[in-house]
Amino acid sequence: MSVLVKDILTLSAMKESRLLSGFRGVEKEVEKISVMESPEFERWAQPKSVLLTSLYATQNFTYDEQMDFLKRLDEEGISALIVKTEAYVKKVPKGIIDGGKKFQLPIIQISKNTHYNTVTHDVMQLLFNEENKKLNYFRKMYEKFMRLSIGGEDQQSIIRSLQKVISHPVFLLNDSGTTIVQTESISLPELNLDVQPMDLNDYLAVYQTKNAYIITIQMNEKNKLFLITATENKPVNPMEKIAIHIAASFIKLNDVKNESKHKEQERFKQSFDNLIHNASLSLSERNQALKIIGLEKGDSYQVIYVVAEGTNTKLLNQLDKHITLSFYNQVEIAKQWLGTGRIAYIIKKENVNIKPILYEIIEFFLNPLSEFHIGVSDIVNSSLDFNAAFIQAQEAIKLGGNISSKSESRIFFYSDIGINRTFYNLQKKVTLENYLNPKIKILMESPLRKKDVLQDTLLTYLDENNNFKNTAERLDVHWKTVKNRIVQIQDITGIDLKNPDEMLDIHFSLKLLIYLNATIE
Repeated sequence: MSVLVKDILTLSAMKESRLLSGFRGVEKEVEKISVMESPEFERWAQPKSVLLTSLYATQNFTYDEQMDFLKRLDEEGISALIVKTEAYVKKVPKGIIDGGKKFQLPIIQISKNTHYNTVTHDVMQLLFNEENKKLNYFRKMYEKFMRLSIGGEDQQSIIRSLQKVISHPVFLLNDSGTTIVQTESISLPELNLDVQPMDLNDYLAVYQTKNAYIITIQMNEKNKLFLITATENKPVNPMEKIAIHIAASFIKLNDVKNESKHKEQERFKQSFDNLIHNASLSLSERNQALKIIGLEKGDSYQVIYVVAEGTNTKLLNQLDKHITLSFYNQVEIAKQWLGTGRIAYIIKKENVNIKPILYEIIEFFLNPLSEFHIGVSDIVNSSLDFNAAFIQAQEAIKLGGNISSKSESRIFFYSDIGINRTFYNLQKKVTLENYLNPKIKILMESPLRKKDVLQDTLLTYLDENNNFKNTAERLDVHWKTVKNRIVQIQDITGIDLKNPDEMLDIHFSLKLLIYLNATIE
């Protein structure tokens, strides 16, 4: 609240004072008190001042000159005139009293026993206390709206919090007149901006009309918002104005913050996309992009690529959160959504083995993970070729998903794909079926119902370096069963198990056959 003339009348220094005229002016605000003994007060007097005088300078004024003097006081916005009598004038002249009545300027008489310094001290103490209240209120409101801003609250939350503080209906409009937020279901006050505004700063201006207290908020060069407080039932008081001004400032601050955040996000996205998609970046450009996404140049990185089979955004968000938290305390990580159902991560791994971390994630998600594929690149060295690494992560998913021996596996490392990378690259240029050993084709075309079992047995046997016992353990059969199957294969195809060149070709063909069958499926 502000100090009013009527508050000054309650001070102990004013206990013997009399209000002679201008009774309705006691609601005027007071911000200063000054001693006036010169009729040329316009040079130094300020609006909302109380003037303390003995009327020495006006003691010889005529009635008309006294009325004119009061008119000039009113035009300067003086709040009240305190007159000490019996020093130079025995009583307050009629022209002064009538002028106070005409211009509703309170004329207050104090006796000769009341000292100027006592009055000025008490009034200034009252003004100081009020200013202190305002400062405390300002701090309280600033902290309130700062918490909202830090918490990421939007314009609607700021406006509704303001309405609870000031108990006035509040509206927020854009410059086309569309209501963005409205706290009460009442008609919008008339938006009259013909009055002279008061500029609070470079982006806030106040318009005070009969029915509204309006603040224009310059959001950017072209757009404004209008924060409108309805005042039809009662005007806003000074404390409420403080809350309104702070709320308007934080609406602007949030806009600046959001714009800055948006620019930073765009800069991050562009840098991340350049790293994984643009093969033509120079080494210095790659280092700069790494800095922007928060990963300073290091010795080793890896790219992780996650692809969702469906459109389960909620589950993908959970997986993303788990990946981020799992790596957070062990490695530096940057990520970017590449569209619906796709996320890429760049990990600055240093000396951390990321395999066990990712396998822990698989165990955590269990069946839900079957909706995802995770591809992991080889280590990216000082060349910082993240484009090649991203392609590796994509190929790991494509090839790994085809050749995985475990149907439930959904995480694939490019380094584990092995010879299938060769098949994949050859397939782009030639027909891979032409590389199959003719004896394998004989086994493929055999009418036997268990030919697939025979192929799997032969591949496992060769993987285990022609060891019957190890093969039997992997296939969960007796070693003699393995031996009988190998003999049967030899009888059908004529394979010579003692010929190392032929065995290499057969082994290669069986791997290729698995790759071709997976690609066809």
